[in-house]
Amino acid sequence: MAYEEAMLGLVRDALEISRPNAFLNAFLPFQQRIARLGSRNSVVQTTLKLTLPDVADVYQGAELWDLSLVDPDNRRPVNYRARIGLLE
Repeated sequence: MAYEEAMLGLVRDALEISRPNAFLNAFLPFQQRIARLGSRNSVVQTTLKLTLPDVADVYQGAELWDLSLVDPDNRRPVNYRARIGLLE
């Protein structure tokens, strides 16, 4: 019950009309810090994956940032035009 009330209070505060952007103003610095750390972590993981001995787990079309919450697989269509454009 206390957890539910705390969650409802958070939602009420985030949506409160009298203080627009109060939630975003508090949240965005945290989000930016976490995004920066997450991108660094991704680069480190990819470097380790491609340089340590073992079979690298590399997927066709996964060369760019992929912010999906599931593992990529080789059944996804690859946007070759976007990749060619970036190379040019």
